[in-house]
Amino acid sequence: MTITGRPDAQETDVNAGAGPNRRFLAGVYGLYLRRMGAFAIIVGSGVRIQQFLFRRSLWLDEAALAVSIVGRSYEDLLDPLAFGQIAPAGFLWIERFMVGLVGDNEYGLRLFPLLSGIASLVLFHRLSRRVLSPAVAPLATILFAITSTAVYYSGEVKPYSSDVLATLAVLNLGEAMLRPGPIPRRTALAFGGLGAILIWISYPVVFVMAGVGITVALYHLLAKQWTNVALLAAAGVSWGASLLGTWALAQRYIQSNPATVEYWAVGFPPDGASLRGFLSWLGTRAEEVMVAPVGLSLVGLGLILCALGAAALVARKRVLHLLLVASAFPFTIAGSIVGVYPIHRRLLMFVVPLVVLLLAASADWPLRGRLRFLTVAFIVPLIVVSTVPAERFWRLSQEPVTNEEARVIFEEVARGWRAGDALYIHPAAEAAYRYYAPRVPVRASGMIAASADRCRLDAALAPLREARRVWFVFSHPSRVREWMIIRSFMGIVGRPAGATFAHGAEVYLYEMGSPADPSGREVIRNRSIRCAEIRPV
Repeated sequence: MTITGRPDAQETDVNAGAGPNRRFLAGVYGLYLRRMGAFAIIVGSGVRIQQFLFRRSLWLDEAALAVSIVGRSYEDLLDPLAFGQIAPAGFLWIERFMVGLVGDNEYGLRLFPLLSGIASLVLFHRLSRRVLSPAVAPLATILFAITSTAVYYSGEVKPYSSDVLATLAVLNLGEAMLRPGPIPRRTALAFGGLGAILIWISYPVVFVMAGVGITVALYHLLAKQWTNVALLAAAGVSWGASLLGTWALAQRYIQSNPATVEYWAVGFPPDGASLRGFLSWLGTRAEEVMVAPVGLSLVGLGLILCALGAAALVARKRVLHLLLVASAFPFTIAGSIVGVYPIHRRLLMFVVPLVVLLLAASADWPLRGRLRFLTVAFIVPLIVVSTVPAERFWRLSQEPVTNEEARVIFEEVARGWRAGDALYIHPAAEAAYRYYAPRVPVRASGMIAASADRCRLDAALAPLREARRVWFVFSHPSRVREWMIIRSFMGIVGRPAGATFAHGAEVYLYEMGSPADPSGREVIRNRSIRCAEIRPV
């Protein structure tokens, strides 16, 4: 069997001398071989575009990154970002360009992730047709197209969708060079040049490039193709130079944001762990990858199917392709061990196409004759682990996902605003406020958050007394403590005048000067509760 396979030739063999029923089945099978991959790309692209057109509000992390993208020049994007965000400079530049091209709104900010998601579908199908048999490649494309995280991150202002695109671009180029004979200079130039560019767009693509580069170099080194080895070495030099630049810049981002490093700690092996402890940690991380970002139904079964997929590629004499697909994993683990990149949830979106290829390969055993019916035994567990991804994909196609509809809340404040009103926001809503306030427009009087001091009621309420009405905006559902504090003393100096709730965000309005609970002052004093602190924006 060739690498690409020839479905048409298989159809001819099946049709020869067959009865009407077999010819019908052969026709359906031929249609599957020729069209199912394209159909999966169209459907997957359609749902991604649907999510894009829904125009959900930017949620906490998106808004935090968008503030820097829209508020800075290209040169200023090289400085540490607002709200402790970290992203590759090339990604930020592309985002800045898209905003200037399309507009300063959710569409402009999410266009590049959308295009990355659609292009990833095409590149994945191309790669699957070269790594897997013609019968299984469309199935792999379907699995990748319905992966809910791949759909979701195709519509988020973060670099995860472009991480996947960069991974597939490198894998496709690497696969094209796993051929005997001289490497075309144009291909070698693309390998070196595109790789040097992708390092500036995606951080984790470095692990993919290291694995693919070494796999291809060893192949040509063992074949004694010295000219090819020299071309690959030149590509490696260009990668190294590009990596030094992006590494220095990334260190500036990281050093200015120790909170992010602390958040990443779970993705690094525990200090001083024994071999057993390290393997246990690694097993936990592998299970987490299967849950998120891959999102399988049964984690253990998914890991078994990946192992079977690797064995099936060996059985089909596709060892080189197995090495190509799996080569990024040891470098990713090494990156975590040395503390440069955590193995943690959405940061591993770039491995999703690798895992899906291994999963699909589990049904790709080289069975012949009467043994072909055993293929069903391998397809059934693949369908089982795909149940949850398929169900999530169906729900996404029916109802676009929402996170924190802060734009809806700020628009409500703008519509109901009167002279003499004051607006106070929770710190978790600050990034959304910074982005949406000039566009709605609204202007906050300050931020409100928990205080470390015991309640000094007069001091806590003093900033609010000058207003006729006070709006309180909250977002990010986990932040509820401050709202409980506000409710405990706002009734002393005001009366609830309304509230608006959106998914993951809410606003409360109080009219001042007409106490709803005058006795509350003594209750607060007796309980010595913590107050809310009012700070300027």
